[in-house]
Amino acid sequence: MSATNVGTLLWQSRTRIVVVVLIVIVWIMLRFRGSESTAGSIAHAVLEPSTILYIALGGVVAYLLATVAVYVYARRRKKAGAGLVIAALVMDVALLFLATVLTTPIGYFERALLISIFVLQFALLYRGMTTAVVTGVVVSAMYAGLLLLASRVGYDLQWNQEIWTLILFLAAVFGMLALQGNASRRLEHLAFLFERMQSGDFSERYDERRDRQPDTVTYVGRAYNRMRIRLAHIVHTDPLSGCLNRRGFEEEFSRQLARSVRSREPLAVIALDLDFFKQVNDSYGHLVGDEVLRELGELLRTEARAGDVVGRLGGEEFGVLLPNTDEEGAVQLATRLVDAVRKRRFSGLERSHTLTASAGVVSDIVTSEAMAEDLRGRADEALYAAKRSGRDRVVSWSLGMARGGLISATDTIPA
Repeated sequence: MSATNVGTLLWQSRTRIVVVVLIVIVWIMLRFRGSESTAGSIAHAVLEPSTILYIALGGVVAYLLATVAVYVYARRRKKAGAGLVIAALVMDVALLFLATVLTTPIGYFERALLISIFVLQFALLYRGMTTAVVTGVVVSAMYAGLLLLASRVGYDLQWNQEIWTLILFLAAVFGMLALQGNASRRLEHLAFLFERMQSGDFSERYDERRDRQPDTVTYVGRAYNRMRIRLAHIVHTDPLSGCLNRRGFEEEFSRQLARSVRSREPLAVIALDLDFFKQVNDSYGHLVGDEVLRELGELLRTEARAGDVVGRLGGEEFGVLLPNTDEEGAVQLATRLVDAVRKRRFSGLERSHTLTASAGVVSDIVTSEAMAEDLRGRADEALYAAKRSGRDRVVSWSLGMARGGLISATDTIPA
């Protein structure tokens, strides 16, 4: 947030300097043309015209120096707290009411309230609701002080009307802030969703049902929801096999782990790999190999149960997540997958060429989300064991199994 404050202060400070210099130039031109007059102002009632001029120039110089100081501080220190941002806004309000005291005829003080709306808009747009509310309170306090000052110099105020003016101003301003603040909060939420989307997290949608009076922000939210579904498919899906890619599989793995931790249910993982797939590419070419992977992805998704998650982790290696599934259920599904691969006649291969697959299975009660690497590692160990024990089979992980180790008969489940 401090970096955001710095950027905001830098460009706003430059804008403040330019705007004030232009106003001073116009004021000087009008004064020389005889069109400028302080008659009727509070200052005119108690001060000489030359004194008013000196005060006006002194106020402008002080404002410019303070603005330059804020600019230099933010630029050099590369940090700025909320207090410095609010102080800059208070400077704007103070200069506005100084100009009102010096130049605005008594009875037209509402002009200061109208102009202060722009300051409030800036506060809300670039700093949020809290800063805008603080600025609104400062404007109201200064306006009340302006009325008291006018009363002290002898002006007969109609206090009931002035109070109503202030009340109406506050009602209008805070009503506007409430409406725009609501839109700003929803836009900030959309920005947060887009940031999550950029990092590959498409899990959360914009809840347009909460927008009882749909507006432009709602339409942006609806567009986000449509784009979210499309981009999630593009980012998380392997275009060749149609299964989740590694990124999508890992994110789904994390979600399933978190759910299993909460429910204390078992989570099973199947690591499946085609046997001797390199021979397919070498004998038939990579185009046929790609077609085999496409058909294999379709086959695995068809054979998997509803709720199971199938992903292509790289090359001819696939993974399957089985929520709330014990070892027996995972072995049954893995066996069905391996059988289906053996029986399938893949396009582009000779009818005599039978493809087979090996699978490693692990199932456990998930006690921590940190178990992802452990489950993945055990499934890979079981897959490696299936390869070493003859391929075209399913091996369930058991305690003591290690990569390269011996495989006992009880560990091997022939397909």
